Amino acid sequence: MSLSVLTIAISLLISNTLFLLPLVAPQTQDINAAAKQIFGRPNDPEARQNPGSRIASLAIPEVEDALARANSARNASPPRYHDAEMAYGFTSRLNPRDPRAVMGLGNIAYDQKQYAAAAKMYQEALTMVISMSSFGGATLRGELNPAEQRNMAAQLRIYLGISLLETNDLKNAQAQFERAVKSEPTNPRVYALLGYSFFKQGIKPEAVKAFQEAVRLDPENSDYQQLLHSAQR
Repeated sequence: MSLSVLTIAISLLISNTLFLLPLVAPQTQDINAAAKQIFGRPNDPEARQNPGSRIASLAIPEVEDALARANSARNASPPRYHDAEMAYGFTSRLNPRDPRAVMGLGNIAYDQKQYAAAAKMYQEALTMVISMSSFGGATLRGELNPAEQRNMAAQLRIYLGISLLETNDLKNAQAQFERAVKSEPTNPRVYALLGYSFFKQGIKPEAVKAFQEAVRLDPENSDYQQLLHSAQR
């Protein structure tokens, strides 16, 4: 084979290889991009603004004020993470049984892409919420009333699961989303996250079923549609 013919053959081989490579990549790229849209940014732990609602807090107004200052520092532009961390720490010292400050510390770690640290904080806060509800909730232990406990537990499971996804701890992320689905069976975002955890593990049939449920619950959501479309390819 002459040099010119060999050169042409090599060029064609390289060209065909480059042409074929993107056929596999876009599926993962598309589904990862759509998943990032539903990951979102964790919400601040709620500071009660209505003085009348403070009857559920053991530490009276100081807890709510410190929590509000911490949230404000986190949401500043640029964020004042050190100030937020100090304020959340102060909140925790005022009332060590209130999980909201621990959740706030988890949010700070998450914002800074310290996902393993965030997961640890979210797990600690979730354990506190579960313990609180097991021993009488707001009536006996203060902090959060039962409705607040249920809402916060659901949030924490989602944030914990997302943090575990970010650390590639896919099986434990799946477990958190499965628990979240049981407590929030009409929340499409939880099904979408559960589907993504299945997809990342290569369990495509279960991923498709979860994405289908997310689309059924929120058919106008383009991110859920993209997740389903990518998983069905």
